[in-house]
Amino acid sequence: MGSHLRNWAGDTLHALFTYDYLFLRTAGVVDQLRRLSLTHALLVGLLIWLGVVRIFRWKRYNAIHREYGPKWNDGKGGITPEEAQRIVNLSTLYDMPLLTYYALSFGLVGSYAIPTISKLLYSTKQVKSPEAISRRYVDTEIFVTTWLNCPISGFVDLQAREKGMSGDKQQPAEDPRAMIALARVNYLHSQYKIDYEERCRVPCQESHDLTDSTLDDILPVPTAFGIKALAKKMLLCFVDAGMRNATMFETPAWYIYLLVNITMSTVAFCQRWLMLPEFSPRSIADMDIVPEDLKDMRTRGTRR
Repeated sequence: MGSHLRNWAGDTLHALFTYDYLFLRTAGVVDQLRRLSLTHALLVGLLIWLGVVRIFRWKRYNAIHREYGPKWNDGKGGITPEEAQRIVNLSTLYDMPLLTYYALSFGLVGSYAIPTISKLLYSTKQVKSPEAISRRYVDTEIFVTTWLNCPISGFVDLQAREKGMSGDKQQPAEDPRAMIALARVNYLHSQYKIDYEERCRVPCQESHDLTDSTLDDILPVPTAFGIKALAKKMLLCFVDAGMRNATMFETPAWYIYLLVNITMSTVAFCQRWLMLPEFSPRSIADMDIVPEDLKDMRTRGTRR
């Protein structure tokens, strides 16, 4: 009886001392946090934010490389078009959709350096007004974005595609928009004879006028204080000498190139280390790629 009492008393005292110790330690930590200066608090917050961005920014990248890296094997292996599209979608839908959008826009301008294209557009009166330029610009953007982001096989689930393409009764595509957009572009291009060779990029007034009008349309900046003129010169830093000569634009000054390099390096740093990626697909094409009527059919089939 006496030994049990002594053990109980010892345990009680140990617990009390342990509780007091933990309480004092916690109070000390809280007191130290209160004494942190604003600079230290901001530094701690920045480190936490960098860690969060690092985790989410590279999460999909690492997942894609784990899944397709061994299969691709530095070009020695092979991947399907559907798998290649999924890899591309990492950039077009999540990591840098806005940058991809502007790259697509500027790629369209590059085609104007070929006189057969610029003269053709002028002859069809598709670029006679800012409204017509915007319409063609938006149409091209929708076409390319659709076949980039919508399932190129027509099936959301690749296993469903394999089952649908086998047997005597082939299932229709769940989402045929990518192939429809690609077929539409091929049809439009087949109606005209267009040269795409390097030797065809020669100086042409129509190429200059068309490129100049398009740059004015796609640059959402004011003209006051020469801001739009500066922005246009900055854009011309991204094109090669062949296109600049064909569109009859002067080579920007060296300090314009320096300004572009500083700007793009800053954007790259901020996007890589400070900005979170998109958590859901971002695209001008509706990414709810399963039609509503098909959803209803699947729901009814599941209930049965």
